[in-house]
Amino acid sequence: QLDEWVEQLQTKGVEFEQLPKTERYLWREAVVLDPSGNKIKLYWADENRLNPPWRINVTE
Repeated sequence: QLDEWVEQLQTKGVEFEQLPKTERYLWREAVVLDPSGNKIKLYWADENRLNPPWRINVTE
């Protein structure tokens, strides 16, 4: 869904610092700068946001 959203924004003239890319922590991210130059990250993490494969399950 992130890729489609980025494409829609590009057709409206939004320029991206980074197009959607899968990061090493398994989130897909795109970066756009606001008028003041601050980074805004748009991301899609899906199941990896709450349950990443590297999560350690601690049982007592």
